[in-house]
Amino acid sequence: MFEKGKQYFSSERKEMLKFIPQDAKKILDIGCGVGAFAQQLCSDEREIWGLEPDQDSAVIASEKLY
Repeated sequence: MFEKGKQYFSSERKEMLKFIPQDAKKILDIGCGVGAFAQQLCSDEREIWGLEPDQDSAVIASEKLY
């Protein structure tokens, strides 16, 4: 669908972790790609959701996120 490279959709974006509050219980990652960033936030205490317009990436993310 998009002409962005595979790396774009699989970026972990570790530099963004500092912006997520430690006590956040529900997180929505808009433009989540394959869920690489949001997967770093997963824990038993958190509910992580992702939105991704690229269908191929969304399928992969759906296996990692709620």
